[in-house]
Amino acid sequence: MGDQLARVAFSVLVYERTSSAALSAAVYALTFLPALLGGALLGWVADRYPRRRVMIGSHLTRAALVMPMAWPGLPLPVLCALIVVLVLAGSPHSRRAGGVVAGDPAR
Repeated sequence: MGDQLARVAFSVLVYERTSSAALSAAVYALTFLPALLGGALLGWVADRYPRRRVMIGSHLTRAALVMPMAWPGLPLPVLCALIVVLVLAGSPHSRRAGGVVAGDPAR
C-alpha cells in the first residue's frame, strides 16, 4: 500500500513541476520496473539469509532511502532514482513476507 501511494504521489509531483502528463505517466510506469526485476535480481538475498534479517534489513534500507525524499526542492532525477531503488530494496522483503503468510518454516 505504501509503495503504491509513493508512486502516485511521485507522479503527481512530477506533473506539478513539469505540467506534462506524458512525463508523469512515464515516471509512474518506471516505478514498476524495479518491482518486476527485483525478484530476479535480489531473490537470492531472500533465499540465502534468515527471514528476520532480510525483513529488518530491507526496512532499514528503505527508511534510509525515504528520508532524503522529504528535503524540499530535491531535483526530479534524484527523486526518481531514490524511488526506483526504494522499490527495488523492497523485493527481498516481499519475497520473505510471503513465506510468513504461507507459514514457511524457514527462518
